[in-house]
Amino acid sequence: MDYRVRDLTTSVPLDHDDPSGERIDVFCREVSRPECTHAPAFVFLQGGPGVESPRDLDGVAWLATLTASSPDAVYDAIVANVHAHSMAYYRRYPGDVTVMRRLVDRLRERPEPLDDGGRLTARRLLDLGMLLGSTGGPSRLHSLLDDPFIDSAGKHLRWSFIERVRRESHYETNPLFVLLQEAV
Repeated sequence: MDYRVRDLTTSVPLDHDDPSGERIDVFCREVSRPECTHAPAFVFLQGGPGVESPRDLDGVAWLATLTASSPDAVYDAIVANVHAHSMAYYRRYPGDVTVMRRLVDRLRERPEPLDDGGRLTARRLLDLGMLLGSTGGPSRLHSLLDDPFIDSAGKHLRWSFIERVRRESHYETNPLFVLLQEAV
């Protein structure tokens, strides 16, 4: 698919409560199809405060889908991609199917309090599926699921497991992610 790329920077306030104060430059990229003059706008935020965004577009699989498709087709492609990552993970680590089911059942019955005031719920645990799309993420998820229960009945979770899930699922360093992320 042919697309046009325009790299830009924009100056924004470091503190939006003080718009006349210190400013920072933020990199942004406009991607468009040359033949489409009235395409809907989309925003892609990759990186974030303290996280560097890759600027190389080669190998960005979703880009061709995004620039070539309708919004419905994009979501269909995302769902297919998420499903493919999940199936590949469970083919590699088939024992994790049972572990994940036990954890989800346990957390639906009784969520766990977290040291930061949050709660470890089944939904928060399942959100860790986002790791499957990151480099090294599948191995990190498998390691996390290695031995989560203290007892064989699966009633009590290890503190180390709870803490590792909290660290993997926190958004303090990427606050925009939690606000803008749409669960598919």
